[in-house]
Amino acid sequence: MLRDFLLALSFLTRCPVPQRIFESNQLQFSRAFVFFPLIGALLGTVIAGFLAVSRYLFPTFISGFLATGLILWLTRALHLDGFADWIDGLGGGYTPEKRREIMKDSRIGTFGAASITIIIGIKAFSMGVLQQAGAWQGIIIAPVCGRFAMGLLAWRAQGNNQGLGAKFIEGFSWKILVLSFMWFLPFLFWHPVFAIVAMVTSISEVLLLKRGYIASFGAITGDLFGATCEIVETTIFLLGVAFFRIP
Repeated sequence: MLRDFLLALSFLTRCPVPQRIFESNQLQFSRAFVFFPLIGALLGTVIAGFLAVSRYLFPTFISGFLATGLILWLTRALHLDGFADWIDGLGGGYTPEKRREIMKDSRIGTFGAASITIIIGIKAFSMGVLQQAGAWQGIIIAPVCGRFAMGLLAWRAQGNNQGLGAKFIEGFSWKILVLSFMWFLPFLFWHPVFAIVAMVTSISEVLLLKRGYIASFGAITGDLFGATCEIVETTIFLLGVAFFRIP
């Protein structure tokens, strides 16, 4: 279990992890999904703590942009890169093969650059609003949903899955999905209505995205895992703004 947690921590953050973890023959990437929502909760807690302090130093939306920069630094902007590649693939390719080829290009295209700007702005302003409303549960649960969504995407993933995405999908089971879901339970005690709405929204969104991925790309790739995390996380931030907005 510790090895699986450290693998999740290493993959989702810039926290240093002993390299011998990755040299084990018993390493199974899919088991790390169990801890993905926990890593999201840790990231959300750090961001909420930062916003709680920065509210005394900076205007609301400056704090939101700083918090967005912090989470991008903590996660190495890995998922944002996948999101940009997904948008570039959708915007520039007409066949699944061409779209996957575009996603492999390390350069970011016009579609990707524009989408990154939009999504950073949405997150920054959303976190500013949630900070102003004191809605800390909305700030913490969004990264949890984003990382749970990645596990849900791996469940029964069909198609010609490739690259890092295929490594994480291999061996994925309903048991892993159920265990990862358990990290939602504390939020049911904190704010049950918002937690249920966030869970239902996340699950519905992933099911729709998965269908679209298979239709557009013919496979689930590592970039699409990152795109899913960004899309769901941003959606839950927006949902929080609608739910906790100040009258």
